[in-house]
This record gives sequence, C-alpha cells and structure tokens, in this order.
Amino acid sequence: MTQETKPQRPFTVMVRFTVDPSDKEELMEMVTMMLMEIGPFMASQQGFLGFRSHQSLDGSTVVNYLQWQSQDDHERCMSSPEMESAGDGLMEWVESGRAKLGVETFHMISTIEG
Repeated sequence: MTQETKPQRPFTVMVRFTVDPSDKEELMEMVTMMLMEIGPFMASQQGFLGFRSHQSLDGSTVVNYLQWQSQDDHERCMSSPEMESAGDGLMEWVESGRAKLGVETFHMISTIEG
C-alpha cells in the first residue's frame, strides 16, 4: 500500500526591530554584532535553511528573516544554551521602550525564483 505524504513546508520567522531614526546606526551595529555572535552556531543547527537581515530605507527598521525545515528545528535551536543570551542588548532596548519588537511565524505556501 502506498502512503501519500505532503512535502514539509519551510518554517519562517520574521523578527522586526523598529527604533527612532536617531538610533538607526546603533541598531545596525547591534544587529551586526548579534549576527556575528550567533550566525555560525545557527548555521550548524539541524534544519537551518538560512538567515537574512534587511534594513528599511530610512534605517529605522531591521527585519531578520530566518528559515528552518520545521518549527521543531527552530524551537530546538532557540531553546539551546547558546541562544539564551543572544541579542541581550536589543532586548534591553525593547524592555526600556527604546525599540519596538515584533515576531511573526509563517509556513511557506509558494515561491517564484528567477
């Protein structure tokens, strides 16, 4: 008997940091430092597909786009001791009200590539 299985859809996490435009340089420095710290670790994790960081044209918003083979892979990485203190400086900004944080999760439904 043949069993039909659905292909697994990648799991995507989008993390948005928004700051006052006067803080845009410091925001980019903090995001860059965070990526240098955690990038190699994340890249070595099971199910990791990729990470991209985007800055708005006015510099006040950074969106980090992470993709994993599954939500379980993402959650396993995020709960690791290595990720526990990642982005502490950015989280201090959020807690103090200096930055706004938004996190959304998605399953990919389609792609078009050139």
